[in-house]
Amino acid sequence: MSTTTSRSRVVAGLVSLIVIAGCSQPEREPGLFGRDTPPPSPTIAASAPTTSPRPHPQVVNPRLPVLGERVWTTGDGSRISFRIAVHGLRRISGGTVLDWSITPLPSAGLRPGDAVPETVDLAAASDPRTFRVIDTDARQVYRPLVDPEGRHCLCTADHPLRVEVTSVRQVTFPELPDPNGAAPFDVDIPSVALFTGIWAPAPGFAVAADRGTDLSGPAHADSVIHWTRSFRYGPSRSGQLMRIGIIGVTTSPGSTSMVWSIWTISSGSGLSAGRAGPVTADTDSRTGRDVASGPRLRYSTSSRHHRTLSPWREGGRDGPCLCSDLGGWTAGMATARRSITVITNLPALPAGVTSVDVLFPGLQAVRRVEVTRVRQPALDTGGWHAWRHWPPANDRPPARGVGDWPTPLPTEEMVRRTVVTVRPLS
Repeated sequence: MSTTTSRSRVVAGLVSLIVIAGCSQPEREPGLFGRDTPPPSPTIAASAPTTSPRPHPQVVNPRLPVLGERVWTTGDGSRISFRIAVHGLRRISGGTVLDWSITPLPSAGLRPGDAVPETVDLAAASDPRTFRVIDTDARQVYRPLVDPEGRHCLCTADHPLRVEVTSVRQVTFPELPDPNGAAPFDVDIPSVALFTGIWAPAPGFAVAADRGTDLSGPAHADSVIHWTRSFRYGPSRSGQLMRIGIIGVTTSPGSTSMVWSIWTISSGSGLSAGRAGPVTADTDSRTGRDVASGPRLRYSTSSRHHRTLSPWREGGRDGPCLCSDLGGWTAGMATARRSITVITNLPALPAGVTSVDVLFPGLQAVRRVEVTRVRQPALDTGGWHAWRHWPPANDRPPARGVGDWPTPLPTEEMVRRTVVTVRPLS
């Protein structure tokens, strides 16, 4: 599917922000924005996950572009951290291939080379059908190509994960507009903040790497910058005692990502028992969605009028939000002194806005939260390539290692057998 759109946008490219989403004990969470500031509240004890300071040269490929990376931690009680990275969007006949990777990091007692237990819940990372490519100018959301039954996407297959070993994977999307690569897109891997300003060069080209990146390197520490008051979450007044910490608000020319943590002060029924404010917006509570759609951002214009941004939604005002799904992987939140870090994606903030008030349903506004603006360098493409292709009889080949770049791509015949899904962004 192809769309012609007249576009003008500030030149965009890499995103260097690192974000964690997961369940952990520490109040200083690893890998959020690269800062290392002391926590503003001593209420919950701090202890950082174990990380390996020694890089492994065999997992660094100087030809592999890394356009953005985030660190995500499980919320099922296992407390294992993973680095999720985006390597590019490549145009093929009838579609667009997202190259991304996942790297388990030393944590929760796992050492380099250890296998990640199959019982660990990888949330969205285990189901590429939840991924999105977003055209914020044309207000379109592109979903992965799937078979006619919708059971499988045109993606590489899962591969057993080992600590500090990067698994490079692919997800195929519909054709994107601007076939000459004139404008960038946003990539949504729902567990982590948006990867903004991702270029899709002309067919036969890929974004060039500007350096070798060690994706197995340790996550940096960061902490909550603003807290809400504690609240009871659950079906009754005796619900579980929790509080919310705001980690950061980052905006780009096309979108905004808010990173925030939910902390348990007491034990209880966990997040699945509530599905209500302040965590979840009424729109989603009414339909039984267990998602992090609660916050809105309020800002002042030059005329001193207040305006409010609500989370992006796919397919209309009542459609799914572009935010973290809290189902399944948050099981560890039934225990006291645990946290998960979640993402809410919203429209872009106007130029000149330097702070926002964050509004959660039923709570006092968190005022004057600093806004970070993403700097996006220009597109730099590598030379033209005659890409290799997947084996013709294999619609789901295995993932690859970092040394096998550029990775093979699906064939035109494979693309023709899939179903295209493009929905409005509102």
